[in-house]
Amino acid sequence: MEIFTLTRLTSDGVGTRSALGGATQLCAALELAFHAPKIADKTRIPAGHYALGFRAASHFDAVYRRRVKGAGQVYRGMIEIEGVADFAAVLLHCGNSTADSKGCVLCGERVLATPRGFVIPGGESEPAFLRAYRALSAAMQSGGARLVVTDQDR
Repeated sequence: MEIFTLTRLTSDGVGTRSALGGATQLCAALELAFHAPKIADKTRIPAGHYALGFRAASHFDAVYRRRVKGAGQVYRGMIEIEGVADFAAVLLHCGNSTADSKGCVLCGERVLATPRGFVIPGGESEPAFLRAYRALSAAMQSGGARLVVTDQDR
């Protein structure tokens, strides 16, 4: 079982700049902000320990199958953070702003603070996603993977 981490670094009340890693950092990440109680499509998942699994069917499948196969990797489904109470279908995927998240974790080479909130610059999400997908899916295939999510921003 391989352990990966998602560490929340800073938040601006709308979005959160995070780091996704394992033995080494895989990529930067962009998530929604913390809200209690949860606000649908505006709240990140709670800190905790979660299993990672492949989501067998997702509306993202066609697009991500092409992306992953185009990078010479095997596509096994979207990577889902499983067992998150009060959340469904929490995936890792590409995106550029919190508007793309809806509670999911967006991968990026970096996350920048702008006057309009945190963003992943154009062209920097897909390479980071593919790197994370390679590492996470390999671990999931060879014994399983868990994600430890911690809040350093609160």
